[in-house]
Amino acid sequence: MKYTLLPPTDPRVLSSIAPFNIDEFKKEEDIDVKEFVNNMFETMSHYGGIGLSANQVGKPYRMFIMGAHPDIHNNKKWVCINPEIVEASKQTIHM
Repeated sequence: MKYTLLPPTDPRVLSSIAPFNIDEFKKEEDIDVKEFVNNMFETMSHYGGIGLSANQVGKPYRMFIMGAHPDIHNNKKWVCINPEIVEASKQTIHM
């Protein structure tokens, strides 16, 4: 199932998100987390992306997916739930 991508100016995209809680997820959604993740990858593929956060499709969960592209680590997929930055490089890349 594909979700609708929200415009970047939508308040749900711009607001901070509470940590992902599996019990709250089960109360709000009629699917399990694995199916939700599969839907997220289907949505990302549909829109031609290489990453997608739950709030970009109107879901209030602190999680994102990335990868699933043949040119990036052999099509490997990543699911990040309640991510935290624990280290950062001083190196920068200008694009």
